Amino acid sequence: MHNSEFRDAPGRNLAGIYVMGCGDKDFGVLRFYKAGELGFSTLLGPSAAVQAFETNDAVRTQLQLWGAHRYGNRLLYHLGGDLFFVVPVFLEVETSVQNIVIEKLGGVGLVDAKTGERVALGSNVVEAYYEMFGLLNQTTVGTGEVGFESVIFSPVTVESGEHSSLVTLLRNNDNVSHDLTLEMVVNAGNFSVNWHGGNVVPVENPTNTTFTLGIGTVGPGDLYGTSPLVTAHLPTGLVVAQYLIQLILKTEEGAVDTVSLILTVT
Repeated sequence: MHNSEFRDAPGRNLAGIYVMGCGDKDFGVLRFYKAGELGFSTLLGPSAAVQAFETNDAVRTQLQLWGAHRYGNRLLYHLGGDLFFVVPVFLEVETSVQNIVIEKLGGVGLVDAKTGERVALGSNVVEAYYEMFGLLNQTTVGTGEVGFESVIFSPVTVESGEHSSLVTLLRNNDNVSHDLTLEMVVNAGNFSVNWHGGNVVPVENPTNTTFTLGIGTVGPGDLYGTSPLVTAHLPTGLVVAQYLIQLILKTEEGAVDTVSLILTVT
């Protein structure tokens, strides 16, 4: 994926995104998705996003403390209903081997793609997002507990055959590591879930379908985020339907938290 700007435009606005097909779908096919109307866009381009990032007072101070650095690929992401540029910052680090310098990720910036006014820097995307909205070091999960920090469908309404991202944040607020599993239970058989590039094979029961995502080990105090893609196909004859979806978070000891969401399919 590559973001493109309008040539010689003073505002450095986003013209669109080039996407190259990979895997077993449209391999090698290059497509361009325009931003806004032809020749006009109000979204920031990647250069303007970096400029907004660098002129933020807190970010500028941290970059000066870090010294030599470079930016990774600026990616455009849809988070919490808004578009943001993710700006990875890589640092040069000297090693114990003479004249050998390596790079490591120093932090990740987040810039509001609409205005560039909202800017944050964190050790990862989740921390930057929480910093931006004043949620850092806050939690809805009690001490000694494991649970959902937040979970939403984005968007909450999709067309039949299109996917919605199940944006999920899990927190282990216990003082020991836990092996986590996320189950998605829907009382229908017309759903599919894609996670980490592959389809999740469900367990189909007479009354429901269960998709199981093996999260793995999450350390004490850690936050884990994931966004599986959920797709539903309307049965023949239906033009709209609302589905109740139950999400069950489990540790090695059993279920620890449950959330129910509604997904509307048209």
